[in-house]
Amino acid sequence: MVGYGWIFVAASVWLAGHAHAEDTQACVTHYKQEGNFILGRRFSTWGEVATPQPQAFKQIYRDAIKSGMKVISSDKDVGALTLEQPNAGTTFGGNDDQVSLHWDILVEENGNGSKISVNNSTPPSYSVSKKHEMTLMCQIIASGAGKS
Repeated sequence: MVGYGWIFVAASVWLAGHAHAEDTQACVTHYKQEGNFILGRRFSTWGEVATPQPQAFKQIYRDAIKSGMKVISSDKDVGALTLEQPNAGTTFGGNDDQVSLHWDILVEENGNGSKISVNNSTPPSYSVSKKHEMTLMCQIIASGAGKS
């Protein structure tokens, strides 16, 4: 089964539970889940924030580092950020191999603010709840709004 301890610590550090209602509502409305437990799943959502793109990207980058995520790649001009969440748990099946999850984040200009898209994929037989994924994704978007 999955070791949720690290994930919840990361979520707590990420925003200390300060996702605001307007950010969370849009994030929940745009949330999608594809795939299944057996083959693996892909989660995605997006939201708009009033923060200009360069500042939103910087805030997300900073908060990701603070939460213990590893930056795999980053292009601040494009607004693309790929993160690794190391030791995010194990897959169901008895082996104790730790799973690392990848998060792809795109921060685009949107008028005077930003559109933040978040994608995450899980491997086959990795157990995680819809609520948990939505919470983390919405916290990333709220981070871009400077609500950390």
